[in-house]
This record gives sequence, C-alpha cells and structure tokens, in this order.
Amino acid sequence: MGQVYSVTTAPASEPITTAEAKTHMRITSSADDTYIATLITAARQWCEWYQGRSYIEQIITMYQDTFTSVIYLPQPPAISVTSLKYYDTAGTQTTLTATTHYVSDVISQPGRIYEAYDYSWPATRDMRKAVEVVYKAGYGSAGSNVPAPMKHAIKIMVSNWYENRDPVTDLKFMRVPFSVEALLDPDSLTNVQ
Repeated sequence: MGQVYSVTTAPASEPITTAEAKTHMRITSSADDTYIATLITAARQWCEWYQGRSYIEQIITMYQDTFTSVIYLPQPPAISVTSLKYYDTAGTQTTLTATTHYVSDVISQPGRIYEAYDYSWPATRDMRKAVEVVYKAGYGSAGSNVPAPMKHAIKIMVSNWYENRDPVTDLKFMRVPFSVEALLDPDSLTNVQ
C-alpha cells in the first residue's frame, strides 16, 4: 500500500462567495442561496480532485506504511506540518520532533519531508499506516489567495450545475465544460504558486 490521505478538517470558507457566484450567473433573487452555496462546495471539491490540489486552507492526514527517503505530501500546496508520527517496532506511536526532519519550502509542489542532516528515520512496525503526517495545505484561509483560474472554474461549474439540475443522458453533457478543464489544465499552473 502506498499513501492514503483524507481531509480531517475541511476549509472554513470557500474560494468564492455565494454573491460572486450569483453575479456570475446574473441572479438577483436570494431564493436559491443555500442551494448555490452547496454547489460551490461541490464544485470546489471536484476541482480540487481534478487537479490534485487544495484551494482553501484545510488539514490533511496522510498515512504510509513505512518511512521513505522523501515523504511527499499530496494535495499541494503544503503550508506547514503539524505532526509526524510513527509506530515503532513495539507498536507504540511516537511523535518525532521538528529537529528530526526538514520540511521543504512551501512553494515546492508537492511539499516534501526529508530526514534532517545526520539523522535516519527510525524503524517502523510492519503494519499498514505506520507513518502518519498531519499538515495544512491550501493557498491560504481566504478566497482572495486562490488563483483566479481556479475560482473562475468553480463559477462555471456552479453555473452549469445550477442550470442543469436533472441527470443528463445526452453525450454532449456527459463531461464537464471544456472551459473548466482548460482553466484547470496542469500546464496552466506553470506560473501559479
């Protein structure tokens, strides 16, 4: 088994507000505000999944079966590492101190954890999820920190889902809008930090 991870603390806000989505869709009524807010969360989650990135600050817990020379942190950009724990050969969970490892610059994509100079990772128990890393990821706690292409992709997804609420069978509606894929294309991230 390689790495597995999950979001253990969801973002406290979304990259766009309900008002921004409504402006994009030219909606003035507040009758569907709750529904639109739900679509924003779903669109953000889909876009994060599609890109393999985190948009708004969230806490992620990642597990792997043993230490590796470099521990890669999924769902970049990594902000900071909260804890690095492991199960030793006796089965006791131990938290490593910050002096045992080095976390790469948050700009690196994905974030990386290395052994500190003149330190070797300890032996782990032969079990699944022996190593646990808890870290923060995202562009920050505010939507203003999220790159514009990602925010616009969310607006397009929300608009599309708002207008097409029923299941679709027509092949032309089976995929997400091309403009969303274009905005989230990995090549468009070259200059996005």
